[in-house]
Amino acid sequence: MKADALNPRELFGGTVHYEIPVFQRPYVWTEEDQWAPLWADVRRVAEKVIRAADDDAAAEEAGGHFLGAVVFKAKSAIAGDVTRHSVIDGQQRTTTLQILLDAVHAAVSARGHEDEAEALEELILNKAKRFAGKPERFKLWPARSDRNAFEHAMSDEHAAWGATTTS
Repeated sequence: MKADALNPRELFGGTVHYEIPVFQRPYVWTEEDQWAPLWADVRRVAEKVIRAADDDAAAEEAGGHFLGAVVFKAKSAIAGDVTRHSVIDGQQRTTTLQILLDAVHAAVSARGHEDEAEALEELILNKAKRFAGKPERFKLWPARSDRNAFEHAMSDEHAAWGATTTS
């Protein structure tokens, strides 16, 4: 077993696909108990980074938040396919992080920050044509009971603040 602290780019960068196995419980996080505290932490870190924007060392030091452990198991690789992982523990966190990244992507895109929006989109979608219309287009694929809600939340029509996105 290998334990590493990974940031979202390290976790979701590249052509990866995290699958939530059928034995995992459904998504149960609520706004009051988990989303609001997580958002408060994200805001706190973001505000520290913004205040330290002119000082790279201070920004690096300010820019961290431990979301919790995620345990995943690599699945057999197939040439030309996504790198697949089964999420053993941390599906609530990874699902929430994907929805949060998608919302931030929509907000950044709506404000015309194309480069930043593209960088965020790389963390939520596998954009290769061979993945279009398939579950592998998403970096995360929930268990069957949560798939409709997840696709709905990640769809263009329901992007944050009415922004048009490619997710």
